[in-house]
Amino acid sequence: MNRTVNRFLIGAQYQGDRYRGSVHIGEYISKALEKFNGGDNYTNFVGSSRTDSQVHAIRNVWHVDLHLKEEVAASEGKGEVILRALNYYLRKENITITDCIHVPLTFECRRQAKYRTYMYR
Repeated sequence: MNRTVNRFLIGAQYQGDRYRGSVHIGEYISKALEKFNGGDNYTNFVGSSRTDSQVHAIRNVWHVDLHLKEEVAASEGKGEVILRALNYYLRKENITITDCIHVPLTFECRRQAKYRTYMYR
């Protein structure tokens, strides 16, 4: 089966009460990606920043290279399909995927961020 590499920017919102920071959140998203895309058919799963334990996020982002089946890679709404699938697999967690945007393979969420906003209470 032929697969095509596509990079996506994935935004997530979460309540960090029971998590050990954004790295831990990334592990849950990674597991959801495995369930959606069939095992290890993804690479370069990178977060834009790190947060501490118990930290909530309105939107934190990761980029990932998905090795999609050709029929999925060619579809117009692939970002929406991925968003719905990840939210399905994360439905029992306090993690919601807010957006999934197809970006160029050269895009890097950590280095190309235009701004970061933190609010401490």
